[in-house]
Amino acid sequence: MKPYLFLTSLALAASSAWAVEPFSGSNPAHFSEQRAVYLEGSVFLANDLVPLVEINKDWSRSYSPRSGRNLALVSSRVETGLEWKGFRLGLISRNEWLAETNKDTADYVRADRQNANHDAARTYAADYTMRGFAADGIKLGKAFSYPVREGWKLNVGVAASVLHGKKVRVENIAGSVPGDSNLLPDVAWTRDYSHTDTVAEGYLPKFQTGDPGGQGYAVDFGLSLGRDDGLRVEWIMSDVASRMRWNDIPERTLVAVSGPAGCDAWRFKICSSKVRVDLDEKLPIKHALLLAVPLYKGQVELADTYVRGYHFPRMGVRQSYGDDWGARADYDFRFKTVGLGVSYRWLYLSVQSDALDLNNAKAFGLAAGARIAF
Repeated sequence: MKPYLFLTSLALAASSAWAVEPFSGSNPAHFSEQRAVYLEGSVFLANDLVPLVEINKDWSRSYSPRSGRNLALVSSRVETGLEWKGFRLGLISRNEWLAETNKDTADYVRADRQNANHDAARTYAADYTMRGFAADGIKLGKAFSYPVREGWKLNVGVAASVLHGKKVRVENIAGSVPGDSNLLPDVAWTRDYSHTDTVAEGYLPKFQTGDPGGQGYAVDFGLSLGRDDGLRVEWIMSDVASRMRWNDIPERTLVAVSGPAGCDAWRFKICSSKVRVDLDEKLPIKHALLLAVPLYKGQVELADTYVRGYHFPRMGVRQSYGDDWGARADYDFRFKTVGLGVSYRWLYLSVQSDALDLNNAKAFGLAAGARIAF
């Protein structure tokens, strides 16, 4: 039993109009009135267990799981296209994964990876879930601006994407596994689809060859209420309406339960099946809130993103230098990353990590983008 934890993507831009929220992308309320081409890309990798460079190794270095839920995240986006009169039309690529597990499962997997003996006096509570997908698509959005009172302006926006699914994974492991190999486990493991392979090795002939794929849509909504001096409140609801329909997906189910000896070398009963299934998936809604308070020539920003029951709060400072330059720094409280970003006219770049030495980093993010008017 080797559940593989995945990693994440998160990034913050230096310019408020280009700010990229973790898991949500740009605020649809900020689509430009000016005619321009744009390019945005961000990726953030993070997990609670080990440094990123150790994730596919034996977890022998800097292993420090939380006592409660441990997360591993992947969220990357690349988007490019045109903006004009508040409209945005572009191509988008999304890659999002979120895995959750407890310390018992992580400890068991770590011993397994090191070919070490498990604690014979311990019964490990197996608890692991994974939800993730990758898709490309076309995105169309429109922003609207309304003066609400003197010095205040309300921007609202909506964007819809038509998505072509490339990968999906839905995995669940639950039960108990004794550390004493002479005792019998009681665990269930179900996994739908790991890759878009047309041939699933090890399946019966009638399920071995298929034509897996996915189609769907997603709708985002955003608003921004701002005052002339820079005071601003923003709210993004990403995937507020969504659906992905996956067809012909390889599914593997394995159930190990206490049973009569002699079934196999493990001395317990194994019930397994390998079939192909259709999946209906609703993407989780992501909420991103931001409060920006003016301070001298810059802003202090307080923000939080809410995904699948988890909060990712952060705090930052943004500063302008003339009409061309901008810089920002922020701190992410969930993964304890420090982020630095810089913008110059039509270009921005930002990076964040929880360690200066990337060999020790459990979280790392990078974002870059450009908007060129013509």
